[in-house]
Amino acid sequence: MRSVSRAFLDRVAASHKVAVEITILELGEEIATIATGISGSVTLDSTAATRGRMDVTIAGADLVPFTASDPLAPYGREIQIKRGIEHNGGRELVSLGIFRIDRTQISESSDGLQIRVSGGDRSVRVIDARFEEPYQVAAGTNYATAIEELVVVADASIQFDLTATTRTTPLLTANEGD
Repeated sequence: MRSVSRAFLDRVAASHKVAVEITILELGEEIATIATGISGSVTLDSTAATRGRMDVTIAGADLVPFTASDPLAPYGREIQIKRGIEHNGGRELVSLGIFRIDRTQISESSDGLQIRVSGGDRSVRVIDARFEEPYQVAAGTNYATAIEELVVVADASIQFDLTATTRTTPLLTANEGD
């Protein structure tokens, strides 16, 4: 469970104003924050291959991606979505996750330009990864170590908090392209 204040718990149980914030990340660094004109959904499913998916719409012509370097262009950037409440003259937010920007769509309505952004959580990087050469895990490798070494091949920035185990692997092999 995410950590929140006692005031948050008291307020969320009663009538309250929802607060949402999106932070756009590039290589883990914040490049923009948006706190207004946001709608959409985040789906978290512990049984799905991709545990989290987001589909949000952001209002504003100033964020429309025209080039690959624009913040909402789907070229390696991510979005951290936080949701919470406004109380005591401020906002208290809880992260719903960090999601890769897979797709952006621009539409125009009487309210102006809308940017629809969708994508999956960081597990997508591992799911999409393919071996560039044959890969092998030696027999007798600790399972936690084998998992960490395998995942780092797909994304070297991932941090781990795996449960310790004494169990070890048999010889495991994967071909190029697997």
